[in-house]
Amino acid sequence: MPAYRVRMSSNVDPVDRAAARLVAIGFDGPTPTPEAGDLVDRGVRSVILFSRNAGPRDQVASTIAAIKALSDEPILVCVDQEGGRTVRFTEGFDPPSTMREVGAAGPDAAADVGSRLA
Repeated sequence: MPAYRVRMSSNVDPVDRAAARLVAIGFDGPTPTPEAGDLVDRGVRSVILFSRNAGPRDQVASTIAAIKALSDEPILVCVDQEGGRTVRFTEGFDPPSTMREVGAAGPDAAADVGSRLA
């Protein structure tokens, strides 16, 4: 967890804050950087994780907890984990089949993959 908890700064322009909510940010490593914290303070509420944030399942859970601790408001945490050649998290995770295979298997298979990824 970061050593600090970011609070929404009252001196952030409301237009900047509204625009920041449309942006998803990333950061290097398993812990949110001070720059990521500053962006959350400005209003960003979406973070995307990549392989640079990956590790064992419990470490990824810690990374997500650290992200959520940056704000009193909810933060959407995303991952580019679509199966096939694009698999970011593997250790302790159940990566999906390729989306082509899922699509060929039909709506029930797509619902199953969506449920597992969630």
